[in-house]
Amino acid sequence: MATCKSCGARVFWLLTKERKRMAIDWDPVRGGNVQIVESGGYREARVVEAEPGVLRHRAHFASCPAAKELRRKGPLPAERQADLFGKDRAS
Repeated sequence: MATCKSCGARVFWLLTKERKRMAIDWDPVRGGNVQIVESGGYREARVVEAEPGVLRHRAHFASCPAAKELRRKGPLPAERQADLFGKDRAS
């Protein structure tokens, strides 16, 4: 488990199908749109259509109060991810 240094929320990290890292909120929420699937022997985050009442995870970027300040074009460098979300990133 890792912690967002901007808001203190518990998060974990997974790769997407495109092999990009995604910070995921620790606790699932109703209407979340991130499904965790087994793919090739590891867990992968897939963004799916949200369904009311269905518990799923959510990308932390969607819930973090500091997301606007953190929004950038292009991928966030690994060292900056460590600065923001801590060094203990699960994948």
